[in-house]
Amino acid sequence: MTNQSASLPLPQKKHSSIGRNALLRSFLVAALLASLSATFHSTQIDQLYNNNPFSTTSNSTSSSKRSSSVEQRSSKSSREVQQLLLQQRPNFEKNEFTFSSFIVAGVDLAQFDLLNENDDTRKATSAIIKQEEEPPFELFEDFDLSSQLIGNETWVDLIGYRRDAEHPSLSFYVDKIARKRWLPTTKINPNGLEPFVLQYGSELISDPNAYHQIWNRELLEEEQHKALLRLLPIGIDYAAKPTHLSCAGGVWLTKNIGNTTFIGNGKKQMEENPDFSIDLVAKDLAGQLQIVQESCGKSVKESIALQRVTPGIVVEERFTSWEEDAENRGGTEFKVFTIWGRMWLAIWRPGMDGATAIIHRNGTNLEWAGKSEPLSDWIDWQQIVDIAERSGVNKDMFRTDIFVGVPSGSPVLRNGTSKEERLKAVRYVISENEIHPTEYFHYKKMKNIFDEGSRLWLAGYTNGNYRVVHNSEVPTAFVKNGFLPAI
Repeated sequence: MTNQSASLPLPQKKHSSIGRNALLRSFLVAALLASLSATFHSTQIDQLYNNNPFSTTSNSTSSSKRSSSVEQRSSKSSREVQQLLLQQRPNFEKNEFTFSSFIVAGVDLAQFDLLNENDDTRKATSAIIKQEEEPPFELFEDFDLSSQLIGNETWVDLIGYRRDAEHPSLSFYVDKIARKRWLPTTKINPNGLEPFVLQYGSELISDPNAYHQIWNRELLEEEQHKALLRLLPIGIDYAAKPTHLSCAGGVWLTKNIGNTTFIGNGKKQMEENPDFSIDLVAKDLAGQLQIVQESCGKSVKESIALQRVTPGIVVEERFTSWEEDAENRGGTEFKVFTIWGRMWLAIWRPGMDGATAIIHRNGTNLEWAGKSEPLSDWIDWQQIVDIAERSGVNKDMFRTDIFVGVPSGSPVLRNGTSKEERLKAVRYVISENEIHPTEYFHYKKMKNIFDEGSRLWLAGYTNGNYRVVHNSEVPTAFVKNGFLPAI
């Protein structure tokens, strides 16, 4: 997607390599210039969002409760001050997870801050790999972390910065309704999962204008419950979920075989339920609409962006495997990480918790402590890479979850169809996106892998060829309303 920025009021910062041997000006002059620059940039961003409906003062994770170290970092923005701050650079050592090459905008970020093998000195900073000047990577300003960086951050530190980011526009990327209404209008993945219900909680009220006037929670829940009873499909396999929650919160899966319904709730396997009725699902979903999720589990805090998402419900076709006798399995899922717009790794999850493999951009396996099954030859890997990189453009780090499979109600799953017919029906669709991935907490053996991710993430800021631009991707209607109305 092409992003135009010529007519924007925000200043566009041109970033060159931090390792260049330019002499530092005096500390006082540099600090003064940095302070003025940070103040001007902050004022411009405030002006961009001065009419947004979000409040940043009532949130439990407001800036007043952040650590003082983060507050101090956030006041710095210029490269001159960055050079003074980058005194505690991490000593990255090569290991089995270190990338030999990771080229973004003409710069090989994989050469960042590695110790030489024969001594304790660091290698020269990343070099432009082409003779001609490469155009800079255009980073959306709401993804820009440069003003907070010290330079020795871990993966957990970096996703912590993103978790606590206050930009209202970031909620767009974790608002499942907004994304599913927006994606069909793009070239990223226009033919996604078919939705049966795609509505915000306010749209489930007969008079949406009265939504904010209903102060009685029980009355509001009852109204939404009745609406969902009318909207939920009957006799059709589906996946239903609250669009403002994570960690499988409130998710329902259904499968119908004759007069028997199999259901699964949360992360539970689908089981036969002879007493099933849609009231069971409708009542639970209506209750979930009243929840603001502050953490995943007991310890992992959710992002401010997710906590600000307008509650809603999506009910869509349930994906499953194309293989025979595999209807109880979910579709194959790839959680694909892009760093500076380039695919880094994908976690392969074939319809269950746990990783079956971690896949490189070229389709080969990363050798790690967990499972490492070879990529199935029927998977169009390049299609997955292309979708993820179109989705991750203009972002320093982004995760795109992609389902590969067929709708569970597809005619190709009936008896008598050939393998070729089933394979021809396989689709590649975006399930959701994440700006605050918490895989590190799920897979403890992946710490060293994510250390390499943080090195590449930092390298883009310290050595990369990039400039900051206004986010032209988030629809104006979303910024104005705090949600994306149906077109």
